This record gives sequence, structure tokens and C-alpha cells, in this order.
Amino acid sequence: QASPQKLRPTRLVEMERKLMLLSRKEKLSVVNVAQIQEVAKSCGLPTSDHEVLEVLKFFHQKGTLLYFDQVPALCDVVILCPQWLAKLLTYVLTNLICRPAGSLAQYAEERNKKGLLRQELLDCCVKQFL
Repeated sequence: QASPQKLRPTRLVEMERKLMLLSRKEKLSVVNVAQIQEVAKSCGLPTSDHEVLEVLKFFHQKGTLLYFDQVPALCDVVILCPQWLAKLLTYVLTNLICRPAGSLAQYAEERNKKGLLRQELLDCCVKQFL
């Protein structure tokens, strides 16, 4: 089992380039681990779960992508563009952009006055953002 630092740097650079292309050219902000394994395979890198996890942690520490393996709900989610997540969170948390109507308006008011963010409002804002 090779750590990412012991793998051939050219293959890691190639993988990083391919991930950035996915993010920019194909406009993918979020992918799953299986998609990352395919990219690793295309770069000649190991594709076992453990080895891909190590590569994801390496790229996370480097700031190339975001991967939260310690959060069960996110362990299959890879965010290719950290800036995308920052923009999404800004969108969700600011009153200026995400202003739902109808029954969700009370949740927006609650968010603004008490700092509480209900799942229904989060879902609405994320749909508007995407």
C-alpha cells in the first residue's frame, strides 16, 4: 500500500489535472468515490478503496478538493471545487439571494432572526442555486 506521496508524482499531477477538467469543462462540482476511482484508474493509480481514500485525503489536505470521510452522510461525496461549496453556503445563508415564498418564508425569517436553518429551507436554497 503506497501512500500518495510515494506514488509517482506525475500520475498524481495527471489525476489532479483530470479532476480540475471535470470541474471546469464538464461543470461537475460534486462526484462520488466510484467516479474518483475511474479517474485514478485512467491515470494508472491504484483503485482499491483504501488507496483511493488516501489519495482523496492527500488532495483534501492540499486544498484541491473536499472530502469528508468521517461524516457518514458525506463519505461517498467528493467536492471537486472548494470555492463552489463556499458560494453555495453564502447563497444559502444570505438573505439577499435566497428568499423563498409561501410556507418557507417563515423559515427564512427564522434563519434571519434566530440563525436557525431548517432542512426544508436548505433544500429550497440548494435547488435555486443549482
